[in-house]
Amino acid sequence: MRAVYTLAAAAVVFAAAVLLPLYTADRPAGGFVTGNEAAAGAGAISPRVDLGAVTDERLEAVVAANPTVVGMRLALADRYVAERAYDRAVRHYTQALALEPDNPEALAHFAWLLLQIDQPRPALEYVDRALVLQG
Repeated sequence: MRAVYTLAAAAVVFAAAVLLPLYTADRPAGGFVTGNEAAAGAGAISPRVDLGAVTDERLEAVVAANPTVVGMRLALADRYVAERAYDRAVRHYTQALALEPDNPEALAHFAWLLLQIDQPRPALEYVDRALVLQG
């Protein structure tokens, strides 16, 4: 029984000395427990910011600083679709799909854009792919 307690104590010491610093290092003051805004990279927008108040240029800078974060790229592309800036939206959707070709959200949103620019046949193909992946 003593060996079990010794092993448990060793595990606790290991977790406190080795694992805990990995989860608490570089956490910004007042930030989330996960420290995710520090991991988001330089130039990231805090999740508490109203994105409606952020300019397109600022969002472009954030996406440029975090080029592999598909969610931010999709949010910017969706904004461009709402503004009918379809050429800018296409650029971000295609880059998102290059990073994650099987992302059903990116496929569906790109299909919507294709419908907006009178391309129903390719739009249907993207919707079908999104549905298969989602299903």
